[in-house]
Amino acid sequence: MCSTWGYFSIWSHPLSLFRINTVESQAFSALQHLKYLDLSHNDLTTIHPDAFSARNNSIQELNLSYSLYNSSVIRPVATALAQGGFQNLSRLKLTSNEIVYLPFRMLSSLSKLEHLDLRNNSLVDIRNSTFSALDLKYLDLTMNAFKTLRSEALSALSRQRHLRLFLKDNPFVCDCDIEDLVSWLNQSQQVADMEKLTCAFPRSLKNTSLVELVGANLDCHFNQHGENALHTSYAALGVVLGVIGVIFLFVLYLNRKGIKTWVNTVRDTCQNLMDEYRYHYEINSDHRITQVSTLDI
Repeated sequence: MCSTWGYFSIWSHPLSLFRINTVESQAFSALQHLKYLDLSHNDLTTIHPDAFSARNNSIQELNLSYSLYNSSVIRPVATALAQGGFQNLSRLKLTSNEIVYLPFRMLSSLSKLEHLDLRNNSLVDIRNSTFSALDLKYLDLTMNAFKTLRSEALSALSRQRHLRLFLKDNPFVCDCDIEDLVSWLNQSQQVADMEKLTCAFPRSLKNTSLVELVGANLDCHFNQHGENALHTSYAALGVVLGVIGVIFLFVLYLNRKGIKTWVNTVRDTCQNLMDEYRYHYEINSDHRITQVSTLDI
């Protein structure tokens, strides 16, 4: 841990036993001239909504790489970013945090944000409002879980006029759902690593460049195969359950005499118990009647 004028770091080596897991309320309120905050390589489980305040308006860079205990911690991070003093934040690093999605309006108050690093997460989609009110210059989405980018996401990216975008090492599925992305790639100048974007599926198109798919006849065979495989699995399960049912009925048929004897035995036993219970009840009732008659005399 070190603290200098304008620089504050709570950084833990990946092999270190000392890692913070909580950022308390007003944790940095005393650092009014803080410009760079490094919280990387921690196990943050809780970040108080007002961990940052208007006094931290001087923060320009925030590093939260390798710092979230799990993907759900992104919600308190989003709240802290929205409520804290980050009006001058220009660089935000969130690499390697298993983030699946960015909460709604998480970045909306970061009007001066220019550099956003989201490498090595598990992002699957970008919403239309994700980057609204921003003018990004650098966005790294490499090594995530994008199978394609839908028209809504492409519109959101297109509005970032000065953006340099990085998208390599995503598992792109080259079926008809990727046609919008292919068309956009061949028109846009924003993707810096466009030549490195390749298909991961289906196997017949593996390692094929996305920009070379323009005009290709992508007819969703990959999705159809997946749906057919699912239907086949359901059909197989139905057959197995049907066979088990037939075997069960067959076993019952073979043992019908024994089952009938067992049912009759249980019925007779229950009948004997009911008769015995009724007998004891009548005796007790007569005894009480005799006592009442004696008292009346």
